[in-house]
Parts: sequence; structure tokens; C-alpha cells
Amino acid sequence: MPYELGLFHGYKKSFPQRKKKLLVLDKEPYRYQQFISDLAGCDIKSHSDNVEGVIKAVRDWLRAENPDSEPFSGAAFVTARFQEFSKDLPKLCKKSNMKQSELEYIDFKKLVEEWLKTKQKTNKT
Repeated sequence: MPYELGLFHGYKKSFPQRKKKLLVLDKEPYRYQQFISDLAGCDIKSHSDNVEGVIKAVRDWLRAENPDSEPFSGAAFVTARFQEFSKDLPKLCKKSNMKQSELEYIDFKKLVEEWLKTKQKTNKT
């Protein structure tokens, strides 16, 4: 990923891309310095190699990038929903005649959307 990150970081400096935002995550603080020193000065977030850390880092970053938006759900709530979805994912895959290991991004996205719609209907009743 360092190569792709470097490409994005360089491309971001070009005129039409200056408004693009970038969140860089790593499992350990400052580990990136071992393989990509050009990121010195960037605010790289550590997630401690766990799902909760990733969710919190992304949620907090999105909130900071959108300070005027409606309040976001907290990291604990999002983590609980993710864990609930993860438990339901094997059933969703089976229903769609897919193996979890074969899911492409678009398939995963559609399963998430289906799951959220089902949860919204359940919560309204």
C-alpha cells in the first residue's frame, strides 16, 4: 500500500485534486516511518490492529471533516452494529448463493444495504 498511498498523496497536490481528503491508518503509531518517510507531518491514526480502533478512527475523522453536519452515531454504537452485521453475514451470503470468501466489493455493499433496510423495517414496527 505505500506505493498507492504515495501516488494518491502526489496526485492530491495537482490542481483539480487539492480538495481531496486523506485518512491514513496503521496498526501501530509511527510504524509507517519504517517504509514511507514522506508522510512525516501527516496525521496518521493508529487503530491498534482491532476493528473497534478502525471504526473509531474512521468515525472520528469523518466527524472532524464534517463539523457542520448532523451528529454522527458514536463509535461504540457503530461497532455494535458492525458486529451484529458480521454475525448475520453468513446467512445473507447463503441466501444469495455466495461464499463469504468470494464476495466482491459490490456484492458486500449490496448485502450491507439489504441488511440495513431489513433493520430499519424491524425498528419501525
